[in-house]
Amino acid sequence: MIFTTIRRTVNGTFLRKLPVTSQGYLAISRQQVARYKAEPPKYSVDDPQIGDYPNLPMESRLKRPPLGWWDQQNRRDFGELLHEEEEALSVWGFDVYGYDPSTSLKQLSLFFLSVGVLTYVVAKTMPERPA
Repeated sequence: MIFTTIRRTVNGTFLRKLPVTSQGYLAISRQQVARYKAEPPKYSVDDPQIGDYPNLPMESRLKRPPLGWWDQQNRRDFGELLHEEEEALSVWGFDVYGYDPSTSLKQLSLFFLSVGVLTYVVAKTMPERPA
């Protein structure tokens, strides 16, 4: 008990001798913090990084028909807005696959099964080395 009294006295004396800015930093109370609650504004933004640029749909240019565009190589019209992810959605980006995940899983399973069967057949039919 005597140690807490000494500690309170030392802390009080120490804080009185500090500059005003340090006192405010060290002696901040919960009531001061709670009084200035700042809540963020209520608005819905899909991507705050792009600002007022339109949020265009994620559609690859490979899905567009090849003819009828001002720029037939990139499949876009003159003055058409570019997507934020243009390098990934252009015709030079990733390929568009029309497979379902179940079809891909069946094909991978068939491949690994055939490799396993081939390995088993080779292991069973290979003659032993002579001693």
